[in-house]
Amino acid sequence: LHFVIIGDGAMREEVENVIRENKLSNVHYLGTKPRMEQSVFLNCCDIGLITLSKGMFGLGVPSKTYNLLALGKPIIYIGDEKSEIDMLIDEYNIGWSFNWDHESQIIDFMNTLNSLDISKTETSKLIAQEKFSENIILSKINNLIFS
Repeated sequence: LHFVIIGDGAMREEVENVIRENKLSNVHYLGTKPRMEQSVFLNCCDIGLITLSKGMFGLGVPSKTYNLLALGKPIIYIGDEKSEIDMLIDEYNIGWSFNWDHESQIIDFMNTLNSLDISKTETSKLIAQEKFSENIILSKINNLIFS
């Protein structure tokens, strides 16, 4: 496995320290990248990893979820159970979802990734088009405001 971490946040310094202190040659932290490069770096991955800290339940779905779906990437989600993204993955079978409290399950899963079928691409693209396209979302907003 090779992990490429892109982005910024409260855990940035800790992530960089763990990589450096443990000499993790298969983990690279690239920091923040311009949004215009997003399709390039998201297309470089086989699977997208999305994490939300404990207690983020009910605060929505990170926008990178929709971008990964549109590119046909399966998703590994680690965060609160029954969150919107957890239910999305479960309902449409577009990836795998884990709770932070089940660390051994996450490790076991990561150790078996090479043997898994990760061909969830068509389902992911279809969900993005049918549920989250710009026209669909704008129509929902319009109905909400003017109904």
